[in-house]
Amino acid sequence: MAAAIVAMCMMSAQAYLRYGFTFGGSFATPQLSDAPGWTITHGSGFRGGLMLEYQWEEKGWAVSGAVLYNRYNAKLKGAGTELQQPVCHAIGRDFLDIPLHAAYKFWIGQTRLWGPMVYTGPALTVGLNSAGHCPVFTQRRAQAGWDVGVGIDAVNFLQIKAGYRFGLTNAAGDFAGHPDASMRFSGWHVSASLLFQF
Repeated sequence: MAAAIVAMCMMSAQAYLRYGFTFGGSFATPQLSDAPGWTITHGSGFRGGLMLEYQWEEKGWAVSGAVLYNRYNAKLKGAGTELQQPVCHAIGRDFLDIPLHAAYKFWIGQTRLWGPMVYTGPALTVGLNSAGHCPVFTQRRAQAGWDVGVGIDAVNFLQIKAGYRFGLTNAAGDFAGHPDASMRFSGWHVSASLLFQF
C-alpha cells in the first residue's frame, strides 16, 4: 500500500503524501444472533497507531491507510451468569486494525487550512487474543468491516474524525452448539491524527 501511494505521488506534482500518528477511542456495539440464552455486552476502549495519507492538492480527494492497535472489552453472558474464564472475558479485547479510506474534503477559502470531510472504506480487523480456548466459544481470527464517517482537516497537520464501523463477517466460529450463531463487531470510533508532509 505504501509503495502504491509513493508511486502515485511521483506521477502527480499536484499531490502530496503525509504520514503521522493517530489515537482515539473505540465504542464497540457487538451483535449476537441465533444463540438462545446468550448475550454480549457493549465495550469501550482505545486505539492508536501509524497513518499514511495521499492528498490531491488541487482537489478534495484523498486516500489513507493505517495500522492501529485497538483494545476494548466486550463480555459474554449466558443463562444470566457472566462467564468466569479469563479467555472468555477476552472477547473483543485486542485487535490489529487496518482501515483503508477514501475521503473528500470541502476546503474553506484559498489557503486550504480548514476542510470538513466525509470518508468511507473497508477495514480488516485481526484478533490478537488466544482465541479458541473458551469452553463455549471459538472466535475467528480475522473479520472484515466497512467504515463511514465525518471529520475535519485543520491547519495542515491535524485531523479529527468520528465514524461508525459495520461488521461484515461472522466472528463466531463455533458457539456452544449453535451452528447458526452470528457475532459481528460493529461500533463507533473517534480519533485525532497528527500528520507531517514528506
